[in-house]
Amino acid sequence: MSVSIQAISAALAMRAAMGEKAFNEWVESNTVRFATNFRNAKDVVQTVKLAGYDAIPWYGDYKTHIDQKLWFFWEQHEGKWKANFSKSDDMDKVRAFFRDLQHKPELFNRQRINTVEPLP
Repeated sequence: MSVSIQAISAALAMRAAMGEKAFNEWVESNTVRFATNFRNAKDVVQTVKLAGYDAIPWYGDYKTHIDQKLWFFWEQHEGKWKANFSKSDDMDKVRAFFRDLQHKPELFNRQRINTVEPLP
């Protein structure tokens, strides 16, 4: 999920052509959300960083890079912290990320380990 200036221009043109509601529905249809049991933003950032990834503040949400080309956003959605991926993202890399998040040795030293719902 990387964004270039051209993609932003294309998205704005699509939004204008489709209308805001249809555009938002299209975006939602291409998004996969994975719910977590993180209690708050501090919990997200601390756990993600302990697992060796970044958690960059991004307009009220957080952005995490799995590698140079694959990144996603953490956001509160329907009262839960969720990781938002595109349906076109490499799900093998996404699974590996969540395994790292749950099983890095540093995480076992914590009193509470955060988990995510299993991937389908």
